[in-house]
Amino acid sequence: MLHAVAALWLAAAPGRLPAPGPWQTSGPAYPQIEAIALVPGDESVVYAAARDLESSTSGLFRSEDGGLTWDLLAQAPFQASVLRVAIDPTGSNRLLALTRTPGAVDLLYRTEDGGISWRQTRAFAAQAVVETVFFDPIAADTAYLLAGVSTGSEFLERSDAGGAWNNLAGAESAWVSPQGPLYRVESIFFGCPFPYPFPCNQDALYLSTTQGRTFVKLGQGIDLYSGSVAYAPSDSFTAYATSQYGEFLTSEMGEGAGRPSPIAT
Repeated sequence: MLHAVAALWLAAAPGRLPAPGPWQTSGPAYPQIEAIALVPGDESVVYAAARDLESSTSGLFRSEDGGLTWDLLAQAPFQASVLRVAIDPTGSNRLLALTRTPGAVDLLYRTEDGGISWRQTRAFAAQAVVETVFFDPIAADTAYLLAGVSTGSEFLERSDAGGAWNNLAGAESAWVSPQGPLYRVESIFFGCPFPYPFPCNQDALYLSTTQGRTFVKLGQGIDLYSGSVAYAPSDSFTAYATSQYGEFLTSEMGEGAGRPSPIAT
């Protein structure tokens, strides 16, 4: 379990070489960064999950000056790594942190006081791997997670107000737009035409305006990676994404369905 620690001021690791080009290295004391999260509306506050390979130590750090100096908020159990961090846009003191042990056992933790105290909210079987966790930008204190198991099946879950995690549907990827709608991509299996003896599958995109309680099918043949979907800051109905074929896609309908861009290769 993540253990809250007293504020410990840490500078960048000594002897670290500067990054090439316009980038500068000023990260937390643990040199390997696993994840970065920004507080919406406050450019000075940055969270970083970091790991020290030599000591097998991992923790969650916070910077209040844009990444120049860092506080250690919480340290993961021995040999576990903090891999994902999510901040609630409707309340920036609410965070989710995902840890993973060498045996690939994932544990999800939650804080409501900016990282001072934590509690475990979800444990996953050894064969399950969490791909991402995120909050709804509109519905207060509403969180989602996307996970998969070794059998190949993947699922989307939701938690309201820090409560139990409830299964919503199967999903290969999932995300929420700035306007609030929830999207998921699910693989639909069907019988292949003769003479193929195995099932075929096709991806389909679904939309929910009820935080996953009901979904509407938008279209078939659409496979977008949730980590690649981004929305234009000046127009939240304009979306960009990457398909399974590496195409660059855009959508001006706010549906994330995408259309081939003129600059796609």
